[in-house]
Amino acid sequence: MYGVERIEHALTALSFLVLVWTGFALKYPDQWWARPLVSWERYFPVRGALHRIAAAILMATAAFHVATLAASRRLRHHWKQLWPRRQDATEAILNFAYNWACSRRSPHFVS
Repeated sequence: MYGVERIEHALTALSFLVLVWTGFALKYPDQWWARPLVSWERYFPVRGALHRIAAAILMATAAFHVATLAASRRLRHHWKQLWPRRQDATEAILNFAYNWACSRRSPHFVS
């Protein structure tokens, strides 16, 4: 994975987690895990502001991801390597059979 992809994925994951936390805190403000956000609301509407900021970051990273895929041939080639191949189904079945002790032979994976 390239550096720009790591940054995109980190921002996407972090913003998603913040969206989940703040969204549930908006819906269920009386729960124990919502108290840190609710306690700051005497001065500023923290839950709604953080939720909107996290949503903007998530949308921006998604747009940036599409833009980098469109602009970079190297990233497109790297992304195409992740598509499933025909042999993946066969390898999955052989791997399940080995892990469930239905086969004694360890599967050989072709890259």
